[in-house]
Amino acid sequence: MKSLLKELFNRNLIRRKKDSVVYYYAFFVTSSIILTYIFLIVMVFQRFFPLFGILFITVFTLSTVTSTDSYLLIIENGIRVTAASFIGCVSAVIVYGIVGNSIWPAVFPHFVLCFVASGLMISKDVEWIPFQHGKRIFLDFFVLTYTLEPSTHSYTLFLRFFLTTLCMLGCIIFSCLIFNPYFGSTLFIRTASKIIRKSRKMFEKVGSQLSIAGQIKSTDTINITMYNMDWLLNPKRYKKDVTYMAERYSIRLNILYKKYHTTNIDNDSIENQLSINSNPVMPSLERLDKMPSDYLQFLVLSWFEKISDSMTQILDKYSELMVNPDYCYNGKDPKSLTKIDKELSRIHFFIIGMVNFTEDLKRMSVVIYDITNHPLEKPRILIAFRSIFAAFYDYFKVFFQRNRKLFSGKGARYKDYPFPDLLSSLSYPWQQRIYMVFEPMGRRIFSDWRFSLRFSVGVTTLSVAYYETFKHSHFILFRNLQWLVITFTFVMSPTVGASGSFAVMRFVGTLVASFVAYGGAVLFTLPHNYVARSIIFIFNSIVIFFSISAFLKYNYFQTTFNFFALTYFTLSFPMLVNGKANIINCLLRTFHITMAIVVVLLFSNLFLPSYDYDKLEQALCVITADAQKIFSQIIYFNLKIKHTGDRKKGKQQIVTSLQQLRAKIAGQRELLFNVKLELILNQEKYLKYRHLLKLAAKLYRDLVSLELISKSSSSILLSHVKESGAEDQIILLMGEMDSTGQYLRELGIQKKTIKIHGLDRSLEIDKNLKRTILQGSFNNNYPNGPITPSLIALSATIYASTSFIKNFDSARQSIWELKGVEPLKRVDSNVIGTAQM
Repeated sequence: MKSLLKELFNRNLIRRKKDSVVYYYAFFVTSSIILTYIFLIVMVFQRFFPLFGILFITVFTLSTVTSTDSYLLIIENGIRVTAASFIGCVSAVIVYGIVGNSIWPAVFPHFVLCFVASGLMISKDVEWIPFQHGKRIFLDFFVLTYTLEPSTHSYTLFLRFFLTTLCMLGCIIFSCLIFNPYFGSTLFIRTASKIIRKSRKMFEKVGSQLSIAGQIKSTDTINITMYNMDWLLNPKRYKKDVTYMAERYSIRLNILYKKYHTTNIDNDSIENQLSINSNPVMPSLERLDKMPSDYLQFLVLSWFEKISDSMTQILDKYSELMVNPDYCYNGKDPKSLTKIDKELSRIHFFIIGMVNFTEDLKRMSVVIYDITNHPLEKPRILIAFRSIFAAFYDYFKVFFQRNRKLFSGKGARYKDYPFPDLLSSLSYPWQQRIYMVFEPMGRRIFSDWRFSLRFSVGVTTLSVAYYETFKHSHFILFRNLQWLVITFTFVMSPTVGASGSFAVMRFVGTLVASFVAYGGAVLFTLPHNYVARSIIFIFNSIVIFFSISAFLKYNYFQTTFNFFALTYFTLSFPMLVNGKANIINCLLRTFHITMAIVVVLLFSNLFLPSYDYDKLEQALCVITADAQKIFSQIIYFNLKIKHTGDRKKGKQQIVTSLQQLRAKIAGQRELLFNVKLELILNQEKYLKYRHLLKLAAKLYRDLVSLELISKSSSSILLSHVKESGAEDQIILLMGEMDSTGQYLRELGIQKKTIKIHGLDRSLEIDKNLKRTILQGSFNNNYPNGPITPSLIALSATIYASTSFIKNFDSARQSIWELKGVEPLKRVDSNVIGTAQM
């Protein structure tokens, strides 16, 4: 509860509520909900549609429009929910046609449906219907099979229930037509514009810091949402779903994406190290949307003039420092090398980063300006549906081409066909064909069989228990147990931590909604006229949903809003129709939801439990190993050691690996809150996981910095390494780190691994290697002179690589401590020999 309140009332979140975009989306969500009230209030729809179908219109419209900010993804999610509802209704029709009005024979088909559907949706290989949207399958099947009286079953009932889903999709499309939200690419460009705006402020801080002694803690941070879209990782989907324009703009956005890495990393680093009290913020670019793009570019250029002035001051101070005799190497004074190594390497790293930062900002502004000069020529709704159709077309085109080639051996050769011509002439026996069809499906269904079994047993058992108690008992506490099944379906998740997180949000949302619904009912049931009650009900809902949506926007607990709305609708609507506030129903609903949460927690912890901290621990092992692998690639590539392939492809491979590493780290942050719930009684272990995740982020920062510096000075680094004769020591260092990285990968992938490994000597080797390179470079080129730009690049590279090695060693120690690995002390003659040099 403490973490919940801390997150809800975070100062940064409250400050962010002042953003007009938040209010815009809050009004968009509220209007979408009010639009669905037509089906709640109008008597014709109340008589035509089933009650749960009407409630599902409002609930799933809300969950869809709050799932994302992107126009295209909102439409896609609406189609996914519609497809899930269609599957649930068709499954219910099939079961009804087989078993009729009997419930017990329907238990086995219900179990099979839950097991197969949940397994497919949880599988990472299936992305068409995610599990959160696919829960509509189980809800529709449960409502149509168990909650409606057997005597009322007919095929028209199933059709009318599915029509409610089509009404939901219509409300979503109509709301998007009216409010016209942004595409993902537009959100990305707005994110880049925020970076440019923040950069001017950051450079003013750095320039002022040169004349201020000491450091003052920053009061402003940059917290910007980043979308995991990249043209290189998925070119077809990136072009059609994100850019909605020509391919050249897709490539430009990809360039912008790369520059975002540099600017964001440098921004965060400099904000933390050098900052003063904030100056007044320049007007946001978001307020200039209606202004001409030429004027917008003029403002950006004026900001760059101030940035250039700050850089001039920084470089002037830097020049004074470089001619200072205290920072000249003296071969007779061994302390001078240590002073240069420890003091100036950080300054060199900072200056190179700032120079590259300003260059990237200017390139970014050019890309944004060019894209804004080419506005959309078609309505966004047409572009969205065209993108969705293109994605389906590409998928089924490749699917049918592949199967036609494999199974019939006939058909023309297609350009996009992924297999060689030789395979088309091969004949497969029918056993092999069956295996090729069902083996991938079985692998996906059983990808997380523990959760599928737990979920299936829970849903079917509770469904039968609800039906039997409703049929044979008239006790007031058992009359609305269907909410126990519905809550179990909504809250149950693959891991204990995720189930606990949803359980907390479900309980808080229900508790608040019960009080708000009763308080609102007291207000809107005052008049006796139904129309007057409906008007008060609508205005009351507008105020409530707008306030909560604006408060919880971009918040981890945004799902609480959906749970709040679910309880609010189901309690307020009957009181609106009856014209009387009923506190008993509110209390009973809270009781039933609490029972369901207890059942979910018991199932999650006692029946085949799965924990998020196990997944987080394994993922952090793999992430650390991936970071070490990228580090080796950067060193080998720039120093031309063990790299004989195409250098252009090697460079692109490094960039792609960095993007994938960043996406993995972002994914683990989502697990951290669930891990905190799982380890609520073991906070020490939780703090270790949090520290390890921070180290992973530092490793990524060091890799981006190292790649940035080495990219612009690889020839200089290569010459320094050859002059100092340090190639053998570099190979020794890389071999030491490769061995540790491979073992970390085995710890993350294989559960049964020998928990013994040799003690890592990377820090010692790096210390000797650094001294060898610096001494060789000074003795050969700079015996008694000032430091030159060549040595600046070398010093900055050494700083970045040393920072990575230190963070890697800290991460390795933390992982070994968590995994219980015993280090073996060893004596390495190469290391000892190096130390004696």
